[in-house]
Amino acid sequence: RPFIFLIILLFLSHLGFKESFYAINVFLFLIFLIAVISIIYVLRFIYQFKNKDSNSFTINDLKTTSRPLWSVSILSYFEIFYLLFIIEIIETSTDVGIYGLSLRLALLTSFITKSIFTVLAPNISHLHWEKKHSKLQGLLKYVSKINIFISGIIFTIILIFSNEILSFFDTSLVSNSKILIILSLSQFINSLLGPAGIILNMTGNEKISNQIIIYSSVALLFLAPICIFYFGIIGGAILQLIISTIQRLLSMYYVNSKLNLSLF
Repeated sequence: RPFIFLIILLFLSHLGFKESFYAINVFLFLIFLIAVISIIYVLRFIYQFKNKDSNSFTINDLKTTSRPLWSVSILSYFEIFYLLFIIEIIETSTDVGIYGLSLRLALLTSFITKSIFTVLAPNISHLHWEKKHSKLQGLLKYVSKINIFISGIIFTIILIFSNEILSFFDTSLVSNSKILIILSLSQFINSLLGPAGIILNMTGNEKISNQIIIYSSVALLFLAPICIFYFGIIGGAILQLIISTIQRLLSMYYVNSKLNLSLF
């Protein structure tokens, strides 16, 4: 969604619609559109699920299994918007805008990775439960090589041309290029190790992912005000980099120890 929002926002900007009113309306429209599509898809899935003859898996079982995944999804958004909330309180609205823009640009680094592994998630689950360990390992290593190549190119471009990228929006933003670089590094690490969380979720270890993000969210809850108060928005960016990296490393550790799988 942030990627689509960024594209449409740039398109409107080139048409001359630079007021925040249009940006807000585009953002709200995208949220509404995605929500409608998601609800239709989920209701359709539930309807088909109820009509199956098999009674081995009920709707209550589905809710129980999905609860940790809901928690992971909600807390992932919490970590992003909580930082923006604290920046708004301690710093200025301008800093919120700078951090939000840098974050959306940084998401380009991991956009392809998330797309690939979202598509591959059912295959990962199928190979795991069919106990085809060698095929699963081969798939993960092959896709990881693609991720490193694509994400590495995007991160390198942002690293080298961070000033030019920010000046495209406003020349006054160039002085905040370090924020963009730090957040892009966080997303690059997410591209390399982030799929570990998807692997845990698709192999019946979603509770581990849930516990990892709960502990990291609690840490963020207490550390964010301190870091931003003393170091400004660059402190928030560094904190996000550290917490995100620890999350991925822990997920990778459990993938290795519990599933005996490696991404590299």
